[in-house]
Amino acid sequence: MFPIRNSIARITITLHRWMQVNPDAGQSMYAHLYPYAHFVFNAAVCVSAWLVVSLAVERYLLVCWPTRTRSLTSAATSSRSVSISVRKLKTMTQIFVFGFKVVKAI
Repeated sequence: MFPIRNSIARITITLHRWMQVNPDAGQSMYAHLYPYAHFVFNAAVCVSAWLVVSLAVERYLLVCWPTRTRSLTSAATSSRSVSISVRKLKTMTQIFVFGFKVVKAI
């Protein structure tokens, strides 16, 4: 998660500096890159939140049902749930990616 956030911060700082040197080119770059940077940042925040949720669920299972946890967290069950989650996330993100329009800078 941190490399994605660091990359977004680096892009933002570079755009800010570029806008000081050449405002017209900086505005144009910002207008083209913002929808993608915004999407990546929101996806990173969402993924980090769901990672915390998955760790909390795992800890809950280990505390409440220590004997059943091995069967609930087997490799087959985990791979099945991960593949289902990935398919759902791909479907959800494809809907929103095409909703952004690049606006020409004034």
